[in-house]
Amino acid sequence: MKRLLQISLDVLLTSALPIVMWIVLGIVVRSEVASVFSLTYPIQFVWLILVNLFAVGPNITARKLKDRNVVMTNLIMGIVVGGVLTIFLCVNVDAYIIMMNLDPVAYHDFVFYGMVWLYISFIAQIISQKLYYVGKNNSSNIMNLFLNGVNFLMIVGFNLMMSEWNAITLTLVFDAAIIIAFLLKNFEKRKFSLRFLQNIKNTSFNILDYLGLLLAYGFGFMNSFSYGEIFVVAITFDTLTTDAQWDVLIHSVGTTAEIDISKGRFVYRKSLKNAYKLLAILIGSVLVMDALLYSYYRPELWVFLVILAIGVITMILEPLVEYRWKYLQIENNKIEHNVVVFGVRVIRVLISFLPTAFCTYIGQTFEVASELIYTSIKCRKFKVFQRGKTLNRLRGR
Repeated sequence: MKRLLQISLDVLLTSALPIVMWIVLGIVVRSEVASVFSLTYPIQFVWLILVNLFAVGPNITARKLKDRNVVMTNLIMGIVVGGVLTIFLCVNVDAYIIMMNLDPVAYHDFVFYGMVWLYISFIAQIISQKLYYVGKNNSSNIMNLFLNGVNFLMIVGFNLMMSEWNAITLTLVFDAAIIIAFLLKNFEKRKFSLRFLQNIKNTSFNILDYLGLLLAYGFGFMNSFSYGEIFVVAITFDTLTTDAQWDVLIHSVGTTAEIDISKGRFVYRKSLKNAYKLLAILIGSVLVMDALLYSYYRPELWVFLVILAIGVITMILEPLVEYRWKYLQIENNKIEHNVVVFGVRVIRVLISFLPTAFCTYIGQTFEVASELIYTSIKCRKFKVFQRGKTLNRLRGR
């Protein structure tokens, strides 16, 4: 539970502070700025795909093959690929805003800032993954707290003192200097060892997962925003009050599962119990944030309640799905599993085109229910999911 909370704190720092930042900017600058969070929300899944390709996968590969060169090689490759992607996104900011059915005049500057900030956060995430696997969780926490804290103070403070564009430019310059300093501190001179196909194999579930989410949220939000302001406000309110909790739940549960399974120390019942202790805290925090912010955003009540109900139910089911998928991915990786993930994702993306503003949330419910049924059936035969069984003992160690 202690390690789960440590990783949760790290994820919370990288998720909660940016959310608070968008809320405060919406108050300090203008209300439309807060909607930039939901507007750029689908793009975060591009970066999560890259985190898995260039950080999570290489760390698992390094553990399995006892080759630490893989980690540093992929970290550098990730920074290069991410940099090229960021340039492309920044050049096409207005086209992206128009595609999402919103006004580029109102959102251009802060969407540009959001795109660059996501890249800087990506670099912090791949450094954090490197630190997790060598047991330096506290170092990762300190880095993320400092980076996100300074970014928050600068972007808010500078916007109180100067024009929006000058505030954005100056903040990003400081952010870049900070992340470069942390990168140099954690740099290790290693031999080139990419192991790209092995990295993909070790995180294929995650990659397909985030690719599906990118398409589902991209097309889904594009569809939902076309139904008018009440849905833009309700979706923005939901993402601001639940996104950090979703990040904490998925990343803390997923990272501890990957570490324990790859090291042969996975105990399902104990892990699940700890996950639900964490989940109780997370759901409580969602309700508190909803109560505090409702009077400011004033989303349409019935729209808000439908979205909230779906979110809480799927949160409760998520740990059951996450632990089983991680085990199947690392210990029983078969093409069949990837086909199922791909099939469920395709259906969820298609649901995003339904003629309803709730299309994204209908797809979310379908996905969690389908994966819960499939993983429950497939994991019944593995003794590690029986009470008292540990992965080490089952491997005969």
